[in-house]
Amino acid sequence: MKNLLHLLSLAIVALMVSCSSPEKLYHRGQYESVFTKLNKNASKGKLDADEKFILMQAVEEWNKDKEAELNAHLNSRQPKDWRKGMKTLGAIEKTQKKIKRYAQLQDADLPYINTSEWKEQFGEQLYTYYYDSFFDQVNRFRETARQNDIRKAYDIVGDMREYTDNQLLMDSLEQVCIAMGHRKYRVIIENQTIGNYFTFDRYFADEINLRSDRWNSYYYRDDNEVDFDLVITLEDIDEDGDSRSNTNTYTRRVIDYYETQVDTAGVSTQVPVYKEISANVSEITYEYIVETRADVEIYESNSRRRLQYDDFRNREEEIVVVNYLESGDRAAVPNNIQLERNRGNNYNYNDLVQDALEQLANNISRDIPTL
Repeated sequence: MKNLLHLLSLAIVALMVSCSSPEKLYHRGQYESVFTKLNKNASKGKLDADEKFILMQAVEEWNKDKEAELNAHLNSRQPKDWRKGMKTLGAIEKTQKKIKRYAQLQDADLPYINTSEWKEQFGEQLYTYYYDSFFDQVNRFRETARQNDIRKAYDIVGDMREYTDNQLLMDSLEQVCIAMGHRKYRVIIENQTIGNYFTFDRYFADEINLRSDRWNSYYYRDDNEVDFDLVITLEDIDEDGDSRSNTNTYTRRVIDYYETQVDTAGVSTQVPVYKEISANVSEITYEYIVETRADVEIYESNSRRRLQYDDFRNREEEIVVVNYLESGDRAAVPNNIQLERNRGNNYNYNDLVQDALEQLANNISRDIPTL
């Protein structure tokens, strides 16, 4: 409904513009609508004297409005307003470029906005803001030692880049952030479950895939100097299940036998005689569940002081539906229903355990905590 109302309002505005003369639009202060209204004639150099006058007046007033808007953004204390000012300058440049192409206005002394000077002013304010924010974030990291804080400082450098020509300085600041925030981890993977050692090694330990990047390096050997020990412990593999059953009755009309019928001309015909058969089928739905849990801990390498603990869990399930003939005629059961002969429940959990461990390992690899 909101979208419909929005489209309707746009249609009404468009209709008002199309039905209004450039002069009326000008007196309403709708200067960009004047540009739109006269664009066709202006582009072809076919403006009459009145249209040219109105267009020139609209350009002058539009420039005044935009200058006032830019001043308001520049004098604001909010960085979001400075960013809005930069965005406004982009729109102004686009409109001015279009107006400057009008041949009939090229000899007019119109007061165009100097967007370069405005960009320089907004750029200086934004650069100063991001520069101060960068060092605030670096100081916060020195207090907290949290990698996330120095990564925020790194991201701020990306914002600063847009407003400075000194890209070498920006490169250096990024490298400083990485050097301060980089962590080296020794990865230790353990199994606390009873049994399941083959399953653990093949479907859990081997699936842990921690990729080193600019911020974190992961080592699986003891001969590397590291900052922290990252201990991943498989704590539990729990197999469970449930079942529910109901009885479905199926009926079907089938041929019982044929009887001979003779018509008045003495012609005999074999006519089928039908009967209704039924069957009661027990439908049992089995729900097989495997729940896995692993702990992820980070210890300071030298002191063995635990710094962080996270708990990862995963649940996988499989639904199996089986049907048994309780009583009646098997022929009454629809062809798409497969009847089992034996009632034994011999489900093998191995595949489901494998899926659960692989997914748990993938979750840990994707969301591994860092300091």
